[in-house]
Amino acid sequence: LFRSHHAIVSGDAEGCRIPVERLHQSVLRDPAALRSLLTSWQAVLDDVDRVIGRFANGPAEARLARFVLFLLERQGNRARLRRRDAAELIGVTPVSVTRLIARFKREGLIVERDGRLLTADCERLGLLAREGRVCGQGSGGLEGELCFQGRA
Repeated sequence: LFRSHHAIVSGDAEGCRIPVERLHQSVLRDPAALRSLLTSWQAVLDDVDRVIGRFANGPAEARLARFVLFLLERQGNRARLRRRDAAELIGVTPVSVTRLIARFKREGLIVERDGRLLTADCERLGLLAREGRVCGQGSGGLEGELCFQGRA
C-alpha cells in the first residue's frame, strides 16, 4: 500500500500503529474519545509546525545552531548530531552541515565525538541562532565577538 506520510526521527522515539477498524470500534464505544484523540493529534501537528518553522528561516549557520540547541533541549547528553537528518531539516546538503559542524567545533561552539554532542556553548549558539555570527579564532574577529549579518 502507498502511504503518503512519513516521519524522520532524530532521536529515540516510540510509535504505535492503530488499525482503522479498532479506531472505529473505539469511537463507537466512546464518542468523546474521538474528540480527545483529534485534540491530541492536532497539538502534535501544531508542535511540528512550530519546530519546522524554527529551522526554515535565516542563514544556514543560524538554522543549524537552532537545531543543535533543540537537540540538547530535548535529548540532553543523549543528543546525536546526524548530518543527513540535520541537512534535511534545515534545508541544506549534508556536506554543508559537515562544514558548518567543523566550523562550530573550531570556534568552540560544540564538542562532538562519534556523532554525539558532548558539550556546547549554549550562550554563543543562542546568539548565533538569532541570526548573528559568532566569530572565533581564525575568522577575522575576536574570540566571542558577535558579528551580526543582516538584522541585529
